[in-house]
Amino acid sequence: MISDLLLFVLLPCVLLGLAVAYAPMSIFDRYVLRKFSTLFLAAFSFEVALILTVRLSDRELGSIFLDENASLADAFKLFALHAPARVMEVVPYAGILGAFLTMGSLLRANEITAFRASGTNLLRLVASIAIFTFACCVISLVFTDRIVAPATHAAAQMGQTRKIESDQHIVYRESGGALCFIAQLNVASGSAYKLTFYEMNGGELRNEIYARTAGWTDTSWELNGGWQRRYDGNGRSSFEAFTLLHRPLDTDPATLIAAASKPEEMTFAELREVIAFKRRAGFPVRREIVRFHHNIAYSFALLVGVLLAVPLSLQFGRFALAAGFPATMLISFVYWGLAIATFEAMGENGRIPPSSAAWIGNVVFACVAALLLRAVKR
Repeated sequence: MISDLLLFVLLPCVLLGLAVAYAPMSIFDRYVLRKFSTLFLAAFSFEVALILTVRLSDRELGSIFLDENASLADAFKLFALHAPARVMEVVPYAGILGAFLTMGSLLRANEITAFRASGTNLLRLVASIAIFTFACCVISLVFTDRIVAPATHAAAQMGQTRKIESDQHIVYRESGGALCFIAQLNVASGSAYKLTFYEMNGGELRNEIYARTAGWTDTSWELNGGWQRRYDGNGRSSFEAFTLLHRPLDTDPATLIAAASKPEEMTFAELREVIAFKRRAGFPVRREIVRFHHNIAYSFALLVGVLLAVPLSLQFGRFALAAGFPATMLISFVYWGLAIATFEAMGENGRIPPSSAAWIGNVVFACVAALLLRAVKR
């Protein structure tokens, strides 16, 4: 996780900062980008410090300090594991606040008036900020996948007796229609206990296989110490015990373990595997689909928020600087209530398509931003 943080997050951030400082661009673009990137970073640092101090100290740290068996090291480890998810929460709002502060600073110094007087199209200002923000969205997307999901999963395992490599009472449907029940599965040791397979034909049970223990290869189950009962459909059956029986492996056991995790603990690759597995097994997958699209849509909410805040701050004129904080809070509450609490919940409940639920908030805010940008163009 540390290597991923250095390689996929910190290094791209450094390269983006160097691009703002030294990449060939006009004086106007460089000036605006430096101001925006500086104020965005300041707003981001302020909001991260605030949310880590208030939310984590109150919830995560407070809960673990109530545990008599918890150590100070456990408390700070839990703090560190929850921190990436909390940091990701404030990224769009830091962009909105940074945009308000940038435009308010330019308006208060009459620099916007000077840009207009020189014939400079203000959409150029929006374009340069949008390109920078898009790069930040890509970094946020990678951060969500490579850092937030593994850290959230590790935090969920703290204090649990069940290891992340094992699970109990697994039920799933194979691609051929057979039902499988596994009393206990341990990926770390490569073993499973008390497996039962029910093979159906036309709604009738035709074959039942039970094994006390099992291992697996890349292609098959190795069932040990069990029996097989076949039904002919006329009320007759045949019974046969076996010492070793090979059965085709329909699903990677690691996927069965991953399916037991919460969607917010999964990477994009794990979500895709679990969605495919659950669809094949006949299980509902709305929560996983909503989460998959949420991770993408929320990363790009930064771009949508900035594109909304830049023209909106121009509408406030010289009061944009003072309006920055309340406007950011209002937009944050509306976006969270609209996109997360309402539409994503409706997607998980099946009232709207789960693949569209996470994007509705972005689309609505993008439409409002487009109307405001059209007014700026005029």
